[in-house]
Amino acid sequence: MSTFYDAFSGMGGIRLGMERAGFSCSGSCEIDKAARKTYAMNFGTEPFHFDIRGVARLPKGTDVLCGGFPCVAFSHLGKRQGFKDPNGNLFFELARLMGASRPDAFLFENVKGLVGHDSGRTFATVLGTLENLGYHAHWRILNAGDFGLAQKRERVFIVGFRSRSAAERFVFPTSRAKPRTLSSVMENADRGYQASRGMLKGYLKKLGERGPNRGGRFLPALHRPDEVANTLVTDGSRILVWDKGDIRRLTPREWARIQGFPDSFLLPGAKTRAYRQIGNSVPVPVVTAVAKAMAKVM
Repeated sequence: MSTFYDAFSGMGGIRLGMERAGFSCSGSCEIDKAARKTYAMNFGTEPFHFDIRGVARLPKGTDVLCGGFPCVAFSHLGKRQGFKDPNGNLFFELARLMGASRPDAFLFENVKGLVGHDSGRTFATVLGTLENLGYHAHWRILNAGDFGLAQKRERVFIVGFRSRSAAERFVFPTSRAKPRTLSSVMENADRGYQASRGMLKGYLKKLGERGPNRGGRFLPALHRPDEVANTLVTDGSRILVWDKGDIRRLTPREWARIQGFPDSFLLPGAKTRAYRQIGNSVPVPVVTAVAKAMAKVM
């Protein structure tokens, strides 16, 4: 069985997807305390390391390095400072570990904005760094909705192999599954999830300027149950839904379902922390599909 190291593990979305594809976890790292707690409750052990900068080498026998390295430096929701942002530089920690441990392959995930950041120069640096390390890389922007999730979430997946033969045989998964609608993930929510007056006032004020459901950096997106959600971020008030005549936020469990987490996945702690962890995570079925495609050529 091939093994993987779970860098920037968060609550464990990549691990869940990789394990569903038949891989075994050799270790993990995560700096956020709340995410570490969620990870431990669901996988039986805390991430082995806290800060990736303190990891000298990957555990012996690790075949694949995985990592959804911090994306705010490249996201349209952030300041887009790229490698000038200390978190943006964490990609080079992945590169350092690849140089030190020489895993057979890697799987990285990030926001779509990484591809076009700084007129493409940032992404060219990423790909050039991987090539200089001796890896043959492929990349593709995949939409969670195409894999049957109730979310329009486009993310860039970068996959690479040391073996040129494996790289030449690798093909990204294609899926045109019909996206699920919000009605398929909704549950009975208590009154505490109703949208506040301030939230609705801000939405109505901006509605004429932006049009319905377009969202925006500070504007919630209002959806009907028969629609697909906008990309989940880290603020639970960004996605609103009509529910039996009321307008409310989605619950953390509904968010988890939108990302493809099973209902058996535990979500401990405060709601705000759950929203942040889920919004920072990955669409699990997409990771599973990519990992299965990797497994075929390794």
